[in-house]
Amino acid sequence: MNNCSLQHLKISWLTLIVFSVLKIIHGQEAPFFHIEAYDNSTNYRQNFCDRSTAVDNKSVALRHAFSDMNIHAAVFDYQLTNTFSIDFALKVFDEIAKRGKFKWRNTYGILHSESYTGNNTYDTVLYWATDTYDIILEWYYQLPERLSMGK
Repeated sequence: MNNCSLQHLKISWLTLIVFSVLKIIHGQEAPFFHIEAYDNSTNYRQNFCDRSTAVDNKSVALRHAFSDMNIHAAVFDYQLTNTFSIDFALKVFDEIAKRGKFKWRNTYGILHSESYTGNNTYDTVLYWATDTYDIILEWYYQLPERLSMGK
């Protein structure tokens, strides 16, 4: 390998390292949870009882209930692959997280498209995801059947 090629290789590696560090510094997220849909052996839900009690006792203001927490969110893959803009629901949750002083971008899992095909429906995904994660970042209609199940 000649000296010029070696220098080019060093610059390429340095560039790769710099971009990798910049992604971390600027909060470039990556899915944290990697589980198959409908795998009931894993649960990323957190217990918010202490936070709820603190709000009820008025020792913590409601707007600060999730301060400094990492919320475990479920996100559909199509929400992240929109080539024109970030999905609206994610933008809204980013703003809620900013105001609520919590984070979610480094503690989310992806619901892949195949998770709602075949015999699986959006209801199936909703029920599984809300039993597995703290929140699912997609809209759903409030139906009496879902409300009666607490979903």
